[in-house]
Amino acid sequence: MRQKPSGRWEARYRDDRGRLRGKTFATKVEARRFLARVNADVQRGDYVDPRGGKEMFGSLATAWLASGLHWKPLTRRRYEGVLTSHLLPEFQESPVGSIDRHGVQEYLGKLVAGGLSPGTVRKIYAVLRMVLDTAVETRALRANPAIGVRLPKASARKMLVLEAFQVEQLAVEVGAPYELLIRFAAWSGLRAGEIAGLQLSDVDLLRARVQVATSVADMGGALLRGDTKNSRVRMISIPADLRDEIAAYLNARGVTGAEPDAALFVGPKGGPLRHGNFYSRRFRPAVGRALPPSLHGLRFHDLRHTCASLLIANGWHPKAVSDHLGHASIQITMDLYGHLLDSYHDALVARLDEAYGNARRAADRPQTDHTGPQADHETAPTPSSSRAVSRNEKHGRKAS
Repeated sequence: MRQKPSGRWEARYRDDRGRLRGKTFATKVEARRFLARVNADVQRGDYVDPRGGKEMFGSLATAWLASGLHWKPLTRRRYEGVLTSHLLPEFQESPVGSIDRHGVQEYLGKLVAGGLSPGTVRKIYAVLRMVLDTAVETRALRANPAIGVRLPKASARKMLVLEAFQVEQLAVEVGAPYELLIRFAAWSGLRAGEIAGLQLSDVDLLRARVQVATSVADMGGALLRGDTKNSRVRMISIPADLRDEIAAYLNARGVTGAEPDAALFVGPKGGPLRHGNFYSRRFRPAVGRALPPSLHGLRFHDLRHTCASLLIANGWHPKAVSDHLGHASIQITMDLYGHLLDSYHDALVARLDEAYGNARRAADRPQTDHTGPQADHETAPTPSSSRAVSRNEKHGRKAS
């Protein structure tokens, strides 16, 4: 600490990275108090760069995007979309140090009042929080002002599943060329993006198996191919009849093995399958016509839930269901479909009851009396009589 020619006092210190810093004050007392406070912060690991809070949110967001080297292309595009459409128009020219919890809460309330769904607001909030986490990591902020705010409650959506006959009704109502797409979705359990990403080389018609390796998303009209949700490649089995329908479908399109990169499912004119167009123009109207009112809220993703229900109803073990659906862990499967596993448990108990009853009846059944030409001869001794003979012989007596 030193006094400058101007009469002001300069407090000099080293930050948490060892860099020399300084700040001037009108009095020596103010400078001393500042130094004590800064040194304590450095010792506790709570030091905040006084200049860091002046960085604009837009600049910080750009740095955050550049740091996401591990993100999938689809994830990056979604984050960029949230920043461009929502966060930058609101915070781009705001110093990060001026953003407080009250301001974040007020902003979220404005989004809800503007008609955005709770789910969408939560996604915007998640990006905002991650950007501000970067400010904490770089010591621009002591704490993240987005932590602790109240989020709109996402309403729990009832899971809808179809019976096998309803899958067929919906497929027929959707009509060509999408009938097979509906059947495939309900009996394979693939996500919409995974279905769009399937190529001819992914289908093993001989063994009725399908490799799930990529996913396609429509981002602002651009179809982006990337990894599956958990970046895992899995192999699933499909019913033999469904395999035969796929073979007939490909034959009708004139697709051969010489085109391994050809898409398995295409649009009505042979172009790329765009899920958004199919969903609004064909799927939703067909749901309203083919299914009862209680199922009019059915989404395409509910066909994935339908597959889980069909697998469980046919006795698949939860771990097999988890692997088939491509869940990151069996716990996800149990959380989603635990209520459907009651029937699976009941079937196992019934089989256990049957096994127990068969064993008891077999034990209570009288032994068959074997008679024949040797009936008058001396029979072989039983284990108990053999032991008696041995004891008598041991004591020098003959058995009667």
